[in-house]
Amino acid sequence: MKKMIIVWILSLMPLYCQAALPLGIRTIDVRPTGCETEGPTLGAITLAIEEGVAPYTYFVDENVRAFTNDTSTLFSNLRVGDYRLRVEDSSEPTQSVEATVPVGGPEPLSVENIAISNPVSGGANGSIVFTTNGGTDPITFTIDGRSQGNSGAFVGLPARVTPPYTIVVSTNDNCPSSTFAIPLVGEEVTSFSFTVVVTPPSCNPKTPSIVTVQATGGVSPYRYSVDNGLTFQVSPVFTGLVAGLYSVVVIDSVGTRVRQDIRVGTVINP
Repeated sequence: MKKMIIVWILSLMPLYCQAALPLGIRTIDVRPTGCETEGPTLGAITLAIEEGVAPYTYFVDENVRAFTNDTSTLFSNLRVGDYRLRVEDSSEPTQSVEATVPVGGPEPLSVENIAISNPVSGGANGSIVFTTNGGTDPITFTIDGRSQGNSGAFVGLPARVTPPYTIVVSTNDNCPSSTFAIPLVGEEVTSFSFTVVVTPPSCNPKTPSIVTVQATGGVSPYRYSVDNGLTFQVSPVFTGLVAGLYSVVVIDSVGTRVRQDIRVGTVINP
């Protein structure tokens, strides 16, 4: 009887390495900078890594931050600006991917260019004017608790030193308000007058003359007129005036007017 020999041959199949899936980076949350009740807060970026081979290494603006076996990471304490992020995995060869993520937020509110004009002659004619920079609209203004709307110009103020005027500027992003106190000291006006200098033409008497008005006293700035107050200009120099009689009027910033008649050139009958 013949014996049947069965031989089982085990074939070892080669194991093929599967290529790493493409590495991806995804921004899942960006927290802008802002302000809370306790003060300013900084921004943050939260990332998620898609595919690739762990562990990953994270770079933010060339400053390395290494994490192991982590598919999500948080970058915090970021100020306003654009951040270049790069992620590298552990595959062979190493894969890397980059992304630029902006972190927004309000600029700090500041008060600038404060101009103060003290009231004069016991009147309510003082002013406090300033500009603001930064913050988030709408920006509101109050003086002694009274709303001034959206303007940094407080006018028509009487003198007050104790207590001074309290001005508060608030922004719409929960950032701290700017509060400052300004006194206004009353001033007495000195006597208001002016002189006129007429520069005649060098040769031809029919050539227009130049008139320069020099004001003293009162409250500057001044406005000037040579037509009895019908029209005014801020320059004290008038050119192109032909020979004749003129009524010069000067008015200061609190409304005091001074008038003087002058003769320019030589009036020549036709």
